Amino acid sequence: MSNSPAPTVSVIMPSYNHAKYVASAISSILNQTFSDFELIVVDDGSADDSAEIIRTFEDPRIRTMFFEKNKGAAAATNKAISLARGNYIALCNSDDRWVQNKLDVQLSILKKQPELVATFSDVTWIDDQGVPLDKSQLSFSTKLFRRKNRSRHEWLHDLILYGNCLCHPSIMIKRDSLNRTGPYDDRFRQLPDFQKWVALVQFGEIFVSPEQLVEFRIHDSNTSAVKPDTSRRDANEFRLIIRSAFFNMSAENFSASFGLKSPPLVSDENLKIEKALFLLSHKGRFEHVFREAGLDLMHGILASAEARLLLSSKYDYDINSFYSDMGASSPWVDDTGFSVGGKVNLTTVPTRRLAGQILRRGLKFLESQTRLPK
Repeated sequence: MSNSPAPTVSVIMPSYNHAKYVASAISSILNQTFSDFELIVVDDGSADDSAEIIRTFEDPRIRTMFFEKNKGAAAATNKAISLARGNYIALCNSDDRWVQNKLDVQLSILKKQPELVATFSDVTWIDDQGVPLDKSQLSFSTKLFRRKNRSRHEWLHDLILYGNCLCHPSIMIKRDSLNRTGPYDDRFRQLPDFQKWVALVQFGEIFVSPEQLVEFRIHDSNTSAVKPDTSRRDANEFRLIIRSAFFNMSAENFSASFGLKSPPLVSDENLKIEKALFLLSHKGRFEHVFREAGLDLMHGILASAEARLLLSSKYDYDINSFYSDMGASSPWVDDTGFSVGGKVNLTTVPTRRLAGQILRRGLKFLESQTRLPK
């Protein structure tokens, strides 16, 4: 632990296999117009020359740690946070850059608006060589992180219904607020930051600056690059985050963010019913994710005779309504009736069990035809 006075800001930088970019990232922090900060770089077991490049910097504000083996970005970020001493924490990815006055701008925002727990910003998109990209060179909107400000309940509503729109390497957050959200969950690779924002706006107000304070680099090895495995992982992580958020959301946050179908709330069971009915009735981009969570929640609710009575009397919903919802759609069967993972049309067989038997027999037959002679 350093014996020097605690800095105002702790800048954390998880680094992994960014030898081509990490020096530029570090330099953009050391050249900030605001200088009362520490920079904590945690190299996550890089297999390239990243560690050697990081060691070439001798600025006394830099503190470093080097993992022998790769543990993942969340683990490296959590380690850096655990070493932070500043009252404010900012994050920079080791392949991005900051504009020179980023810290000054964001500190001013947080000090002028003490009710805020964190601030974010818009970005400039740059290529592998650090050259700004224009709209024609991007497969997504340049307005991805350019958002109008709103209340925390509006942020909670929009994040959950439309997905992440806050730029992780643009954040400056009060340390006690970051600690209140808990550590980054290393079970998530694509969306640990999204989970963090959903938790954050459930207790604190945030602000997005229209200034482009980060130069966000687009290159082939971006963690968020669209590939089959990252797309599937993104969908699976989103599903888990949404389920947890809804199942654990307080009555105040749920009612203020999503409204109530039949107020007032009379019990905890009533809150679960409201959540389940919202999830089951939602239409939009993620409705299959919402419906699956709603079915699971309603399934548990219906185990209680008291809850069934409340559902029937207050919402006109009964066991037949649940049967109908269970039959409305399934993530395991596409709209044509074909089973996901096998081209067996479930509408032409009497039961799913029979469909399974047909699949197993077909696989057994194919195996017998392709088995090599002993």
